[in-house]
Amino acid sequence: MANQHYCLRWNNYQSNMTSVFHHLLRTEAFVDVTLACNNHSLKAHKVVLSACSSYFQKILLDNPSQHPTIIMPQDVCFNDLKFIIEFVYRGEIDVSQTELQSLLKTADQLKIKGLCEVPEGSNTKDMPGAEVTPLPPPSPPPPLRLNKFRRLTFQARRRLDSRKRLYRETLQQKQQVQLNQVHQPQQTLHHSQQTIHQSPQQSIHQSSQQSIHQSPQQSIHQSPQ
Repeated sequence: MANQHYCLRWNNYQSNMTSVFHHLLRTEAFVDVTLACNNHSLKAHKVVLSACSSYFQKILLDNPSQHPTIIMPQDVCFNDLKFIIEFVYRGEIDVSQTELQSLLKTADQLKIKGLCEVPEGSNTKDMPGAEVTPLPPPSPPPPLRLNKFRRLTFQARRRLDSRKRLYRETLQQKQQVQLNQVHQPQQTLHHSQQTIHQSPQQSIHQSSQQSIHQSPQQSIHQSPQ
């Protein structure tokens, strides 16, 4: 019986490798080459640069040091170099129309695969290299529904007016309760003061009247004796 063979396939191999390489670039993990350009520098990996550029491959083969520093030509823009490094790690970049011509020129100078085959003109549909796809303009915001907005505003105003009215009524009730509590002790105190001031006068008046009314009678009844 013949020995059977099996094909094992990693379905998301390309996307996984792309995400892994991009993560290594952002974290600068295992970097082994430095690109110096106009007083700036970028760190990358030899294997990625060699796989995506014959220009970098030749330089790295001629200089087999552990961590070389490659000085870029004077006419290479650092912004273009950043776009190119991002392109070789991710496989795509988003650039504006004003940056496109300079980027393609630098990519052609550095022999970047996928970019150097693209001409500087706009006819890039039939080229086997990278695809230059213009980004769609941002969609306009949806129109505002004034009727719904006004209805919501009117309902919000009604709820606000209702809350204000309820707050005023509650505040008035609290003030009335406080006034009643203040006046009630004053009335009790006033009543007690009247009682205190009236009682001695009534006693004096009653005693004087009794003395006046009783003295003559006693005199009359006592005189014949």
